Amino acid sequence: MKQGKRILAIFCVLSVFIFQSGVPVCSGQEEHKKHQKNYLEDRVILAAERGAGENRPPELDGYGICRMEWLQEAKSGEKILDFYAGYLEKGKDVEQVIRELEHADGIVCAEPDYLCYSLSSQEVFYPFDDAVVAQRWHLRAVRAAEAWKKLEDRGIRPGEGTVVAVVDTGVSLQHPELFDNLWYNAAEAAGEEGVDDDGNGYVDDIYGVNLVNSFTDMTDSCGHGTQMAGIIGLGPGAAGSVGIAYGSRVMPVKIGTDRNFGTDAAVEGIRYAAANGADVINMSFGTYHDSLLLRTAIQEASEHCMLAAAAGNEGLPTENDYLDQEAGNVYPAAYPEVVGVMALDMQEKIGSYSNWDADPGEGAEYELAAPGSAVYSTLPVGTYDNISGTSPAAAMVSGAMAVYRSMYPDRERNPAAWLQKHFVESQTHTIQHRVSQGVKLHYKRLDLLELVDFWLGGSIFPPEDPGEPVESAKPENPPVLSETKEPENLSFSSGKEKTENPTAPSAKVDPESPLAPSEAVEAEKQFRTSRVILKRSYKKKKRRAKLSWKLPGRKVDQWYIYRSSRKDRGYKLWKKTGRKKITVTCGRKKMYYRVAASGIFDGKTVKSKKSGVKSCIRI
Repeated sequence: MKQGKRILAIFCVLSVFIFQSGVPVCSGQEEHKKHQKNYLEDRVILAAERGAGENRPPELDGYGICRMEWLQEAKSGEKILDFYAGYLEKGKDVEQVIRELEHADGIVCAEPDYLCYSLSSQEVFYPFDDAVVAQRWHLRAVRAAEAWKKLEDRGIRPGEGTVVAVVDTGVSLQHPELFDNLWYNAAEAAGEEGVDDDGNGYVDDIYGVNLVNSFTDMTDSCGHGTQMAGIIGLGPGAAGSVGIAYGSRVMPVKIGTDRNFGTDAAVEGIRYAAANGADVINMSFGTYHDSLLLRTAIQEASEHCMLAAAAGNEGLPTENDYLDQEAGNVYPAAYPEVVGVMALDMQEKIGSYSNWDADPGEGAEYELAAPGSAVYSTLPVGTYDNISGTSPAAAMVSGAMAVYRSMYPDRERNPAAWLQKHFVESQTHTIQHRVSQGVKLHYKRLDLLELVDFWLGGSIFPPEDPGEPVESAKPENPPVLSETKEPENLSFSSGKEKTENPTAPSAKVDPESPLAPSEAVEAEKQFRTSRVILKRSYKKKKRRAKLSWKLPGRKVDQWYIYRSSRKDRGYKLWKKTGRKKITVTCGRKKMYYRVAASGIFDGKTVKSKKSGVKSCIRI
């Protein structure tokens, strides 16, 4: 029996930290800033179409692969894709092997095992004192105390009945307030030691899982995962702070021992969380590379879980065609199934380190901004710290998602993807972000009280009966935040990770021929990254102009025409059409036009990139 494992786990973790000195430091914390190659050099990721019968690794003799390890399966139409990690023979180069695999039979996709990075900037550690407690500005900024009170008055403990998976570096079992809020696998706890009692493929995963070196050892020597867990689910009464969803359960999913890990590890963590009952998955990590392996895992998880991810700490915009500066999309935050989160500083502006959305509402999308500077949380060694970055901002949103789910506990009536959509839509408060060239952008910002008021007001759907309050779990009073003046002159430097975007292999697709199921995923990716070609010609002394467009090699379902009176911003959808040209009347005021296309893939609509800009004016 495993009844003594909880005490044993605490004892083991305490033993580790008794002999540690000072604050734990991640070995990759400084390394990854100088990392020359942003992928693991001993393996590649392969996707192969499954043949008849069981999955079998494709025959790849002569390609420099000495061992194949199956990772996961993903549906593509009526076919199934099997993903493998292909381990390279000594001396083989990842990029050369991938180039050769493009011509291998049965291989749908070959890509590097891209490194994902934890997305918090350089931490500034403080001893625990009243001045640090006052930094709970992140809870006041989202009006947490007022929201908690309204829920507690109605018998709902914020986040109760929900599970939030923290896919990260593990979670320390040292904090009693945090430990009591950990997810608990009852089947494994009551079963036989050394046996996979619940049949999920992992032995003795009582308080989450370690996917790195032991299923049961949840030690977090880095501290990043423990910090995210505290922001989400630290229990009331903790010395110094409280989690935004203190009624939730945190599921630790350890995928790395420091701040960088392979995409394959991240995917296994996401799949574990979704398969074991997580309502929300927090992903405070990211990569600048759109991986097919990661994308398919996210799509599957979104069917059951609400998803939040960090936007990155490079201070970069998403890819766009109007800013003359470096840009890049961070994944999984930029996937449409995920709420991408930008960070607010203590002045409630987009932090100088935070990546940001260059085209809100279009393309790669970061949907929300949330407090990310000087966020106060737990450390593995029993102390506390301030952490800055889009990592804590994502954790804030994940916690708010858990609170929102606790208001709508019926999973069948309110499925995850639908609830996540309305979670974002219910946020109406915005902040302004001024960028270069005089461009001002506006983003939705997290406001927990607004979510609760939205629920109480029944703006889209009526609130459900919350049921009887659980008196044994409910504190007498919700946490009250200190009104102490916030300390001044705090500075936080951001981490800068330099990555390069590889050129994805392209495939020629006949737009008039039906796609084979195995080609659907790659064709969808190519459509998303294609850019419409827009042309303009004047007619009748420039009083009218003809706009025509095309998207070579792609089958288009609909065309979207956007118009603005300013070249660099303000484009609104003007018309939808199935035609490839239109005539517009030119006025005295110059108007600017852009066009995008949409196609249908597996029953869902996918948009291309917008065209360049063409202007029209009467002369």
